[in-house]
Amino acid sequence: MKIAAARTSRHESVWVIKTALKGVVIDAGGQSGFSQTQARLRALGVEQVTHVLQSHTHGDHCGGAYLWRAAWGKIVGPKAAAFPLIWLMPNAGRQAHRLYRGHWLREPESPVRGKISG
Repeated sequence: MKIAAARTSRHESVWVIKTALKGVVIDAGGQSGFSQTQARLRALGVEQVTHVLQSHTHGDHCGGAYLWRAAWGKIVGPKAAAFPLIWLMPNAGRQAHRLYRGHWLREPESPVRGKISG
């Protein structure tokens, strides 16, 4: 068994657990890197993906889930009630942006100063 990065950029989070010619993908990554990730998996010797495991529902981890579901059919992840179905649709990023407009967490323009006590 081998664990390898299958992501195609630093903005994607895709890993594969490979055994022989099959693989289990951890996180679907975003929509834009799907075909490159498929090529990366082939280069790693993965001929069949048996499952895609979703760690959580951030777009860079599950934005391409609908593409994996169409190609392989097996997505395993958070409970259905907690898993936003929006990430299983084409153009999920745009749809999420419209749906959650005004609810995004923004980084402060300047560094936060001070001490965090715990």
